[in-house]
Amino acid sequence: MSLSSYTKIRDLGKGTYGLVWLAEKNNELYVVKQVEITEKNTFLEIVMEKIALDRMKKDCFPYLLCLHDFFKSKNQVVFIFNYFPDFYSLEELILKEFEQFDIFIRYVIMKNLLIGLHEIHSRKFVHKDIKSGNILLNPTTLLTTYIDFGMACFHQNVPCLNSFTGTPKYVAPELVKKENITFEIGKKIDIWALGITFIELCFGSGTVLEYLFIGTKSVNDVLNMIKDLDQETINGFLETLNKNDESNFYIEIIRPMLIVDWKKRTSTYQALTHLYDLSNRLINMTKPKDIPIKKDEAPEMIDKLALYMAKSFKIDKSVKILSSERGLNKTIR
Repeated sequence: MSLSSYTKIRDLGKGTYGLVWLAEKNNELYVVKQVEITEKNTFLEIVMEKIALDRMKKDCFPYLLCLHDFFKSKNQVVFIFNYFPDFYSLEELILKEFEQFDIFIRYVIMKNLLIGLHEIHSRKFVHKDIKSGNILLNPTTLLTTYIDFGMACFHQNVPCLNSFTGTPKYVAPELVKKENITFEIGKKIDIWALGITFIELCFGSGTVLEYLFIGTKSVNDVLNMIKDLDQETINGFLETLNKNDESNFYIEIIRPMLIVDWKKRTSTYQALTHLYDLSNRLINMTKPKDIPIKKDEAPEMIDKLALYMAKSFKIDKSVKILSSERGLNKTIR
């Protein structure tokens, strides 16, 4: 197997990881990711990503990236992924199409992201770099896919779990404090990062920097502020966003994910259960009061309403499939 057997169609993205492009082979489309082998990004570290992707391979779609092939070529490693059309960077969609997300669409996206994260954790891995830039969304079907498992750690890999990696504004306090990170703590670190991602989805991409990390100008500023975070500060931040019934509903979902004490922070299963419990409240917020709805009917009704609303989702030509790593959204490796 060689890279020459794939015909390049167009570039999709470029970052610290290398190049990503869309390719064709035997009338099938694939995503090619070329990763340079360097002193900072060794072959062994790259192989760890391959091991993670292999463990995600079974029943990977739609929640996880599907690895098709992998090979070494000169001073680089090449990943070949299955290509699924009409998926875009969630970060790009939040930046450029934020007004098209309604409460039902957001609810279903959050549900799908929690299911996907539960899948990762059930396969004995933590992602360690969850952010809107590492999530793909199909805005019509509302299916979500986690990508970039370059930082992922197997539950028994203690050095990996304790390595300081991630993206500054998504990093959990316990990682900055350099606590002894176990697999259980690693899962809670992922939950925190997803909670920050939900803040962006529900309130806008600049919300965290504007309200929580106000005045920060560098990576170190953000990390120092995270290190000193207490629950009172987080609660005050969330209260600042609490302006009406809709924002209060989002905060009810997010609050348990942003508990500073990781031992008290919610799990994926608990968060999904909480989301299900809130489904009836969402329907009651939006339906005429004289129409009775049974609790068990609410989740299915939300799914149908969200998919109906998503039919009118229009994508601007400037929206990219992959986002560019920049500023405080750049991964620390």
